[in-house]
Amino acid sequence: MPILLVAGEVLNRDFQAIKSIARDLASLDPSLVIEEKGMPEVQWLAYKDKKKETYKGKAFENPSASLVFHSVLGYIGGLGELLQWANEFYGCYP
Repeated sequence: MPILLVAGEVLNRDFQAIKSIARDLASLDPSLVIEEKGMPEVQWLAYKDKKKETYKGKAFENPSASLVFHSVLGYIGGLGELLQWANEFYGCYP
């Protein structure tokens, strides 16, 4: 079962949108497990730095207050990249 990890600053609007989209995708794909990690700003900044160091590349360039990871595909991105990925894989959020 693939896991979609959505992480971000709990009060951030993009993070809230990402959580909602992830839940929608899980309703379309029962095998997709959603893991949500909402954090206060200070904790989020430390978490984000750790993840960026782990994933490097595009993750390192992401300035947003939210990140999305797939257990099989790896780093997806922020809100824009999640929308694009959802459209490619599930045909929704064009």
